[in-house]
Amino acid sequence: KNKNLQLTITGNQPAPSDFLEYPSYIWFDANPETDYPTEVQGRLAIMSANFKKYSKWNGKGVLTKEEFSRLDSVTAKAGITSSKKMRFWNAPDIPNAWYQLMKLKVGFINTDRIVEAATFMNHLPKYSYRLPQKQHTYTPSSCIYGRMEKSIERCSEYKNIP
Repeated sequence: KNKNLQLTITGNQPAPSDFLEYPSYIWFDANPETDYPTEVQGRLAIMSANFKKYSKWNGKGVLTKEEFSRLDSVTAKAGITSSKKMRFWNAPDIPNAWYQLMKLKVGFINTDRIVEAATFMNHLPKYSYRLPQKQHTYTPSSCIYGRMEKSIERCSEYKNIP
């Protein structure tokens, strides 16, 4: 017996009530919307969900606050309720999406693009920078209409002029 061997069954699985009938090296992929009996929770390896169920984002730009919040709540449930790492399948499979998934603190990034993902991960420290402290968003104090600079309070007076 190899105590380090662990096989995780994803996709088509038996009922949770049957998990304990399988050898101890067979673990299962959990669904965040399923309540698992306490006795089988030790056989849950990871938690996975269909990304498209929570977001319509195509991987370009950034997630909207609402979508980020929905995905974050699923990721949090994985960590809080079952101490498992999260994996979203059916997510956009491009570097920007991988980066956004990292911001969500998923435990696994699902990809079919192994070489590109490895290159992305290997170069991430070189091409990423995070400021040591949060910066405040710039708010302009004046606007320019034509050649006239006006205080921000008076800008609204000029925006409807042809």
